[in-house]
Amino acid sequence: MLAWLAGTGLTLAAVGLLVRPAWGLPLLQLGLFLAVHAGVIALSLLPPSALGQRADAFLERWVKDPSAGFYGMMALATFLQLEVRMFLREVSEFELGGGLVLQALLRWLLGFSVESFFNMLWAMAWPLRLLSAAGPFVVVATVALAWLAYWQVGRRLPAPDGASAMRADG
Repeated sequence: MLAWLAGTGLTLAAVGLLVRPAWGLPLLQLGLFLAVHAGVIALSLLPPSALGQRADAFLERWVKDPSAGFYGMMALATFLQLEVRMFLREVSEFELGGGLVLQALLRWLLGFSVESFFNMLWAMAWPLRLLSAAGPFVVVATVALAWLAYWQVGRRLPAPDGASAMRADG
């Protein structure tokens, strides 16, 4: 099921990159959400020694929490999207020249860190970002589909401790 979830997510994200922005951003968001959800669940299923006990406990709580987990995964999907776009833009604009390579690299890393901070803020406000790109109907449909997938996966996959990740009634 995780492979299907990740594959569907990556397919939707690719389609989102190809269509007009009003539908592209919501499809990209939904696709990345599904892929991130699959990745977080896969990480939570690793033995504690692979990630460390603190990281494992955090992932287990995240996978089990029906509301904070959903919002957080949408925020993480938004953050990853913004970071990848920024990284690709920065790499394409990076110039190597003479003896100024170290200065250019330091200036690039500092700018990258500042932009990452702002990407984190945009990621936490992902509903506003979607609303600015698409109308409320598209945003509601995107969030409803993402929540439905999140809820169904939580019902069907066991949590790392063997219990259901989310209750069927939750």
